[in-house]
This record gives sequence, C-alpha cells and structure tokens, in this order.
Amino acid sequence: MDSLHISIPWTLAVTVLTALIGNVITIYFKRLRTFAVPTVGADTDDVNALKGRYVHEADVLLREGYKKFKNGIFQVVTPDGPRVFLPRKLAHDLKPYNRHEASGMKALADRHIGHYTTIDHESDIMLGAIKIDLNRNLGNFVADVEREVAHCFETQFPPCHEWTPLDLHEKLLRVVAQASARIFVGYPMCRNEEWLECSTKFALDVMIGAEKLKQWHPWLRPIAQYFVPEMTRIRGDHRRALELLQPELEKRSKEPGNTDAHNDMIGWMQQRAKKLGDRSFDSKELANLQMLTATAAIHTTRLAIIHALYDLAARPEYIEPLKREILEITKGNNGTLRKQHLTQMRKLDSFMKESQRHNPPSIATFQRKAMVPIKLSNGFHIPAGTIVQCNTNMLDEAPAEWGDPNEFDGFRFYKLRSKPEDTNKFQFASTSYESMQFGFGNDACPGRFFASNQIKIILAYIISNYDFKFEDGVVGRPKNVMFEVNVLADPTVKVLFKKIYRLDSTDDYITGCVFKSQLGITGTAIVAAFADSPEYSEQSTDEMMASVTHIPRVTHIFFCAYLADPDEGEPACINGAMPSNFLATLKKTSQIADLQFFVLTCGLTQYGLHQGSQKTPRKNYIPFLARAKGSASKFLLHSIVRAGKGCRRSREYLELDGHVSVDVVGMVNASTLQMVMSKVGGICGHVSQNAMAVPIQTKCFYHQMASASHIRAGRISGTRLHARPPVAEVEAELGLESEFKQNDLYNQIDSTKWAQCPEVHTLKELEIAKMLPPTADLKGSHS
Repeated sequence: MDSLHISIPWTLAVTVLTALIGNVITIYFKRLRTFAVPTVGADTDDVNALKGRYVHEADVLLREGYKKFKNGIFQVVTPDGPRVFLPRKLAHDLKPYNRHEASGMKALADRHIGHYTTIDHESDIMLGAIKIDLNRNLGNFVADVEREVAHCFETQFPPCHEWTPLDLHEKLLRVVAQASARIFVGYPMCRNEEWLECSTKFALDVMIGAEKLKQWHPWLRPIAQYFVPEMTRIRGDHRRALELLQPELEKRSKEPGNTDAHNDMIGWMQQRAKKLGDRSFDSKELANLQMLTATAAIHTTRLAIIHALYDLAARPEYIEPLKREILEITKGNNGTLRKQHLTQMRKLDSFMKESQRHNPPSIATFQRKAMVPIKLSNGFHIPAGTIVQCNTNMLDEAPAEWGDPNEFDGFRFYKLRSKPEDTNKFQFASTSYESMQFGFGNDACPGRFFASNQIKIILAYIISNYDFKFEDGVVGRPKNVMFEVNVLADPTVKVLFKKIYRLDSTDDYITGCVFKSQLGITGTAIVAAFADSPEYSEQSTDEMMASVTHIPRVTHIFFCAYLADPDEGEPACINGAMPSNFLATLKKTSQIADLQFFVLTCGLTQYGLHQGSQKTPRKNYIPFLARAKGSASKFLLHSIVRAGKGCRRSREYLELDGHVSVDVVGMVNASTLQMVMSKVGGICGHVSQNAMAVPIQTKCFYHQMASASHIRAGRISGTRLHARPPVAEVEAELGLESEFKQNDLYNQIDSTKWAQCPEVHTLKELEIAKMLPPTADLKGSHS
C-alpha cells in the first residue's frame, strides 16, 4: 500500500507536467530570438510547423534557401532554435578563430544536449591522441584492422554460398566497431562482445535520448532525464565501460616498464595525460573518452560504407574495375593490405568521394558555435552563442572542371587527379570549399584519415570476396531517408551477398591430406562442403553430386594431378577423376558459367611421389629432380603466360615429358607478373592414407604408370598420360575447347622454346628474372 501512495503523486505530477509542456514550449518559441537575416519558410507563423518541416524536410528548406539567397545568409527554425546558414565562401572568415572561439564540439554538444548525454566536454588529451598519435600510426595498423575485418566476416556473417539477404546496418555496425576497437582498446579487448555492445549502443542511446529529452522544456530536463530510458542507459554504459576496461588497465599497470607503453588509443591518452600533468585523468575519464571516441568513429563510418555499397549495387559497372584495381595492387603480397596499397587505390578513393558527395553524412556541415562575437567579411555580426553552419546540399556548386555536377561519376576524382599538379588533391579525406563533408579549417574532423582507411579496408574486402546486389524488386538506387540534416541510407533495403571463392592466401592452397578431415581433398579448394562431409568419399559420383547443394564460386582453376607409385592402387588414379567430378559438380550447381579458365597439368611433386603406404615424400632420393627443375620452370611460365595469366617460379615443381606439377608455394606465388590482371586459382589433387576425395574411375588412365624402379633410374617416359584427361568430356559444353587447344594443355611443349611463342615473345628470361626472388633461377640451378 505504501508504494501505491507514493506512486500516485509521482504519476499525477508527471501527467500535469506533460500537459503543460505544449503550452510552455509554444510560449518559448513565440518569443524565439531570431537574427537580422531572412528566415526560410517564414510564410507561416506556426513555429511548430517550421520545426516539423526541418525535421522531415530539411533538404527542401535548404534548397529553398539556396535558390532565394544563393550567396547570402539565411536562417532556419529548428527544434533547437534558429540556425544560421552561411554560403561556403564565408567559411574562410571563420578559419582564423580557434576551437575555443568558434567551436565545432560545442555546436555538437548543443545539438545533442551534451550536458545530459555526456558529450559536452572538449578534451585536449583526446584531441591530441586522435589528431597526432592516431594519424601518425595509421600505417602501422592496416594489417591489424584488415585482420579484424576478416575475422568479423568469418564469424558474424552467414556463409553466403548462395545469394543471402543481409541487413547491412546491423552487420556493418559490428565490423566497424571491432575494426575501430583494435586501435582504440587493443587486442584482445577489440573482440570482447560486451565492450562492442557497450560502445555501439552508447552512440544510439545518445542520439535517441537527446531527441526524446529535447521534447521537454530546458527547465524540466533535470527531472525529465530520469523518465527517458536512453538517458538511464547512457549512465549505465559509462559504468559498464569502466568495469570492462579496469582489468586491462590494471594488467598494464603491472607490466614491466610503463602502463602507457601500448601503441593504442589507451596508451596514447595515458601518455598525453602524463605530459600535460593532468591529475584529474583517471580510469573513469579514460573510459568516458573511449566511449566518446567510439561514438565519433563508428556510426558515420558505417553509414559511408553502406552508402557506397548502395551506389555500387545500383551501378554494378563500377564493381569489376574496382576489383581489378584491388587485386592488382595486393597480388604481390598474397592479398594482404599495406599502407601503400590504400594510397594506390585511387579508383576506390574516387568512388568513395563521389558517393559521399551525393550522400553526405549531413547536408549542413562546418557547424560552429560562436563563443565570442564574430564579424564576417560582408559586415554581418555573429553574436556569441550563435550556431552557424554551411549549406552543402547543392551539388551544382561544384567547379566547372568537375564536369556535370549532378551526374554520378564514380571516377570523377580519379580523372581529376591524373594531372601531375593535382595528384595529391581530390582525395576522400581532403577538405576544401567544394568538399566540406569533413568540415573545413582548424576544426576539420581530425579522424577523417582514419575513417578513410577504415572505409577502404572494408570496401576492398567486400568487393574482393563477395558479389552483391539489391534484392528483387529494388529498381535503381534506394532513396535516402532524411532526419533533420542527416542523410541516412534506407534501413529497410536488404542487399544480397554471395561469396566469391578466391585463392589468395597460403591456407587456400594447402593440400588436403591430413589437414582437412583426413579426406585427402585440397584445402578448401574443390568444394567447401566436402571437407565437412566425410560421406562423400564413399558415395558414387552421381550420389555425391546429388547431395551437393552449393560450392564456393570459382573462376580460375590450376589443377595439378600427381603421379603415384603403382603399388598405391586406386589412389594412383584419383586425380584423373577429380577434375571430371569437380566440373560436373560445377555444372550441377549452376556455377559452370563462372568458370573462366582451367589449367590441368600432371607430373611428380614433393607431395605427389609416395613410397607405398607410408606416404613419405621421396624427392630427396630422386637424382633427376634437380636437373628437371629448370625445364619445369620454363614450361610452367610458358603455359601460364600463354594463358594470359602470370606465375612466379617455385623450386618444388618439375616437368616430366611435357607435363608439369606445381607445389603449394608455387600456387601461392602464382600470377605475380605485373602484366597479369587477375589471379590464377589453384586446385591440387591429393589423398590421405586411407581415404579418397571422390570415387575412382580407372578409365581415367590409358595404361599403368611408371614403376618405382623406372622412376629411380630416371627412366620417366612412362609417366605421361597417353589419354587426354576426363576434362575433355565436358570442355565442349564449357565452350572452351578452342582455348584449351590454343594453350596446349594436352600437347607436349618444347620447354626450351617457351619464350619464342608469339604471345610472350617480348618477355625475355632476363626481364622475368628481375621480378623473381634471387633464388628463382630460370635455368634451374639451386642451392
């Protein structure tokens, strides 16, 4: 009963206060202070109507203001009071004022009532850590960030073997949060589920909580904050952040040396606090600043990525050129990104900038709160306390040399940078009068270079590893959703993703044997499902194919069949069946159309020549191996280069009577010549001791292989296949018969004349040798 008596007065008080809010706010806005400049939308006296228009039609209002007062100043009534809009040319007048005189942070705090949402204070520690330490160390974190991005896609995304609808807003929130946390709080905290949830939800609580609390009159907000759930969660977010970081801080404090020795945002903030002698900087303050940093970094970056993906899905003609640029730049490093790679991705950078030009995070940028009176060059006086900003909603303000400003040209800035004098201009993170998305002047976003790297890394990963498109029924680019001046990608749209199977790392090329479920299949190359389904090894070909529902997309295959000792029995023939079954599976799963190139070779390798059931490599016991390597080198280069691909020579393959076998290292180093535009995928046949990857078809070989005695004696003529491999049965259906013949995949090649082929006559051995490591001797001499 006591609780009932207590709750009734509170309920009554809240009801009365709520009923009074409308009248109080109306009185407040009727006395609204405006400035001596035109007001857009002043054709009505209804202040609430003006507020509503700003919430839902801010873009319309700003276009109206631009048309009426193109080079002049105007104001718009917003739920937060009047906001003054300056023409871009007057932004220069504010450049001399430092952040204590014209503050972007104070403008942001006012917009989100920072006194209640805890984003109201400026920190020299945080600013220095971002502007100096973060930017100085960006190059050191590229590989780390890429690793977190890959980890996220592997653990948080579905397999996407088939077209799979994804909520990009949800999925990319996690990707950006984890990638950012790698720099902010270090590893392994960046993968802590509670930290990621806390840091991502805090920003949402701030934005939503601010909008709800702004519905209350400022006089009532000290009490009203306790009736807004998001405000309660904000306080809880700060407490939880401190709880999560405290063990890490204590651990660091006990390490030899200093607690600030770590190269991450925590360490940088601690170092700066020590240099500044800031005794008030403690664990609580550090946790608060970490939350604020995450708020600034995560959501705007996620939104930029979504906008870019929407633009790509609506204009798929840009995807292939971007993919070629990414693969070409990274191919010499096994697909791993480095700092210089991001700089070299000029087409991707251009597309990002054009996407942001059409879909900026906000159509009102360069927001400043005048902390002191400011006089502009046109004579206008900005009173202290006024919030001013620039209208960046008009595309046609672009310079004439940019071309049609209203057209979407993804490579606009790539072309503009082609002039030697402009090579470092027009970048995504550049700021100017024409590109104010990151602000302008001394108060421009200090984390824009970090954001640029993050966006590039994530987009490069997606473009390289996935096909994507809009779900059925979506025509063109979905219209953006406006909330006040914020430009949001439509959250109701689903984008379909499908994994591209690319072999670009060592793990992808490792042969099966004992590494993949004892199946004897090769890494993840043939069918991902095979590695997880041992029953395939005991099924007939038809049964196996009938049970396969999906395989990764494969576009380029380099299949290496090995020759085994005859006493191995059926495993000696397995590689003859594998390409046939693989191609049949491709056909059955409707992915045969994706296959662009197929190379089949055979021979002896370090893992292909076995001694009975022991399966021990015998390469060290074969005297002719060293002599054969030189010939094999030339043959492999010949067949790959003639096929329009590239290959770096490996020590571990050899030619036997016109057929080549290549090892894992050779596959990893495939297609490294600069002339090559795409990678060569690899599928290497292999078996384990007591298992077979696919059913055996003895008809694959015309007659028995060479005996072990012949091999040891160096009489190797019997090792070639006298019958064409079973791939010939489906090559006509592939439409590649002429290509196969052209590339001489089944004919013996004179390996001494490979460089005389018309297609490669300009490639001299010396020229290729320059691209190879010192150990790669084309003449076959090895240490």
